[in-house]
Amino acid sequence: MMGLVSSLFGSVIGLFLPDRPYWAVKLHSGKWLSELDMVRDEWQREDEEDGKTVKGKKRPLDWTLDLVSTGDVRRIAQLWLFCPPNPFYPRGQSDFLEITRPGTAFQLKVRHLHAWGNTGASSLMASELIGRVDDPISGACTCKVWDSQMNVMGNWSSSIYDMGSWRDGVSPLHALDLDVQGLLR
Repeated sequence: MMGLVSSLFGSVIGLFLPDRPYWAVKLHSGKWLSELDMVRDEWQREDEEDGKTVKGKKRPLDWTLDLVSTGDVRRIAQLWLFCPPNPFYPRGQSDFLEITRPGTAFQLKVRHLHAWGNTGASSLMASELIGRVDDPISGACTCKVWDSQMNVMGNWSSSIYDMGSWRDGVSPLHALDLDVQGLLR
């Protein structure tokens, strides 16, 4: 298990949040980034009504917007998953994948959308997954999966070209979008 470290943007990595899992990456430079980091979009524009400058909003660090677009996805040395405490692991769970080939790390979340009449829709995280492509030809990959219904993290092997399901009752994920994930072709 790793100790607590700070990310490039000041988030404390290694905490076990009681309500959700999160991913973090250690780059080859030794710097850490995490989806707990808050970043500000770089754009700014002048508001048409009052003429004031409007700057980009703060938002959580995003895999595609902030790692893929900058090329940092190819600089990942370790990809971590931190999971909430549960009855079997009261201190929480964490695990990581060593990334030895650039462009082979990926992460994704699976959400369920619930809509009830006029009350609107809500989204519930069903799982969070980190992975590493082990064979680019076949798409074989090694994954760590947090399953919120089971309240535990497990290991899973699949293929990025036809991701199945890690357990009965969960719909298959099918093929990953290689561009969105920043995976090599």
